[in-house]
Amino acid sequence: MTVESLQAALSHGLGIAARISYKIFQSVILKALFFIDEAHLEMAIEQDVDLLPLFMIYAPQWVKYSRDIAGRFGRGYEHKITLENSLKWLKEQCERRRRGYYDIIVNTPNVSNVSNVTNVPNVPNAPNVQEVFPPQGADMKRVMWFWNNVQRLTGFIFRGEVPESSRKWGVEHLKWLAKQKEQGRTQLNELLEEAQKEAEERKQNG
Repeated sequence: MTVESLQAALSHGLGIAARISYKIFQSVILKALFFIDEAHLEMAIEQDVDLLPLFMIYAPQWVKYSRDIAGRFGRGYEHKITLENSLKWLKEQCERRRRGYYDIIVNTPNVSNVSNVTNVPNVPNAPNVQEVFPPQGADMKRVMWFWNNVQRLTGFIFRGEVPESSRKWGVEHLKWLAKQKEQGRTQLNELLEEAQKEAEERKQNG
């Protein structure tokens, strides 16, 4: 095998691995993130919501589907999901679906008027610069909320790991959920509205 053919084979293999990683990322992280609407994402970030127990409680069918994918393709692809490419994939999907999750998470100043990469106004004939993730000026506290959730979700999907913090969060949420159902609140939007109301009350009370 020539050096050129070996390089082509490696490139092909890496391309397949990237597509598989993306499929898993899309089916797990994006599904877990997108069942929270944009109006409540700010609250989720502020309250440091753990998406893993929410994913397991509210989307059990996607838990099974995503674990089936990971089981078929093996665990070797987990390391392909990095902070940089997870943000890149998130941005691509948000642009395709016309959703604002990426902008809320990176929270860069003047995001509509300034390039996320260069902090140079988006003017005609500006030089093309390789985009960087996370972008310059990103709110790293929010970015790390996202990345920590990505790591917990992929750890569960690939290795079946549920951190103790996620277990505790899930138990407390189930207790809260039972109280909400006693009061007739069963729809996710209703539950999110009540959670937001309680969070605002806690903030006002110090």
